[in-house]
Amino acid sequence: MIPRAACLVSSLLACALVGCDSNSAPSDQPLSSGRSAQAAQTAASPGKEAARAFVRGVNVVPGGPDLRLQVDGQAAGQPVRFGHTSSFVAIAPGKSVSISVLSTSGVVMSRPLLVGIKSGDHLTVAANGAPGAVGMLVFNSESGGPRAGKSKIAFLHAARGLGAVEAGVGGSRFRHSVGYGQGTEYQVLEPGIQWLSISYERPSSAARAATTPRILNRVPPRPAPQRLRGNASLDYVPVLRAGKVYTMILCYDAARKPIACLLADRFADTLQDASKAN
Repeated sequence: MIPRAACLVSSLLACALVGCDSNSAPSDQPLSSGRSAQAAQTAASPGKEAARAFVRGVNVVPGGPDLRLQVDGQAAGQPVRFGHTSSFVAIAPGKSVSISVLSTSGVVMSRPLLVGIKSGDHLTVAANGAPGAVGMLVFNSESGGPRAGKSKIAFLHAARGLGAVEAGVGGSRFRHSVGYGQGTEYQVLEPGIQWLSISYERPSSAARAATTPRILNRVPPRPAPQRLRGNASLDYVPVLRAGKVYTMILCYDAARKPIACLLADRFADTLQDASKAN
């Protein structure tokens, strides 16, 4: 069956797309600082990031409340519902920070995680697991910012219990053996309609909901374009926009079925600005 544009399907397992508004391409969430898209792209350029690090939160806890990050006791970015991301906000590099996940009512949902920060880091903190057992996965990858006339995308694996997967672009393998808690580097793509796939072996039993906080870096490049393997796959055909940076994260829905969320990377001025904007 040919995947329908802007819908997530599974070749052997029907899965609904979340992280995007129903059956559309990823929704453009407003910048928490209220800046224009042009200003956001300027902030994302490597030359503007030399003395800063960035952090954002992604909510992949099915059935849970809206979540937000707290960095050293201070709110970082806007609250986000399941399958969505906050903006990247700037934090001072060269020190360790304490990161927690809170509900919008202020309930601490996870144990604090101490993370070392250096200049240029781009930390994606994915809250996963279940409402009563929320964990954090920290991915550190540098997108290099938007590229004029091109799109960029990276893949993250946040579905505990699911084995290593293959990420594909256009029906060919982009990266293989991406394990739980790992991510790929960013791939430059032509804007427009792209076929994005995640191929995996369907687990024989349900995975556990509990997670263990870990810090893992991106997978080393493995340029080996091949047809994807696996007994199941998730296929998504979005329209990628020129000058935009995207992240596709693998997780579970409330029924513990593997799904993928397509996120648009965004930037806010500072941690303080992002907090005041909410």
